[in-house]
Amino acid sequence: PMRFMIGIVFIMQSMFINNSVPSHRLGAANGLSISLTALTRAAAPSFGGSLFAWCISSGSDKIGFPFDYHFVFYAFSLVYLLSIFVAVRMPYAVQKQKND
Repeated sequence: PMRFMIGIVFIMQSMFINNSVPSHRLGAANGLSISLTALTRAAAPSFGGSLFAWCISSGSDKIGFPFDYHFVFYAFSLVYLLSIFVAVRMPYAVQKQKND
């Protein structure tokens, strides 16, 4: 189910980008989108792993509850909630293809 949803989200992201830029800028917008997607897919596992390792090694002993092993899940939940907020606040005009 997770791989299926990732594919759907990637397709929807591409549709929104293609609908939000003029046709003469599509190549640059899609290139930037793919580059940022690759960058976040490369950086997210190392960031999440480092954050989780820090929470287990030093967070729970010195700081306490919010920064113990739960913190990494709270941090990524915040990222997901921000993504949902941005998706809900997206203008309706992005759902329609631009006519140049």
